[in-house]
Amino acid sequence: MEEQKQLNILRIGIANLYELEELVKAFRLMNQYSKRRRFIVSREDLKDTYGNIIVEKAHDINISVVKLLQRNFKPDTDFKIFSSDEGIAIVTNTESPNAKEFSSQLIATIEGIGGGIYKPFIDTVSSFYELFKLFEKGLSPKLVVVGYIPV
Repeated sequence: MEEQKQLNILRIGIANLYELEELVKAFRLMNQYSKRRRFIVSREDLKDTYGNIIVEKAHDINISVVKLLQRNFKPDTDFKIFSSDEGIAIVTNTESPNAKEFSSQLIATIEGIGGGIYKPFIDTVSSFYELFKLFEKGLSPKLVVVGYIPV
């Protein structure tokens, strides 16, 4: 059986220096006028050419960190990040007997996109009420997939 390569077509969890700078600037502006704080954190230790850690894993990335990264990396370098405005939400009822098979197939299909690379970024909820609870927690998915919703 051929091994499926993981491909991040939605670019969730990664950003190059230009994208990172734009996200940081946008979030800084949004945070001035918003009740919930938007943030970006590093998902890995970032090291310079000498092996010194310049940004630790789980460290908040702000504009001064971006400027430091620009001095140490090429503009097209991809960084593993986490942002509260990323991820995938699947809204589907898994409790109803009519929906169990459909919902499990839908979830498995979405988890399989890109060779399973998005699995850690997927939240499955059973109603729009629960989806709004995610928004209240400060998470806003990049993609929302609606499956089976009973009437």
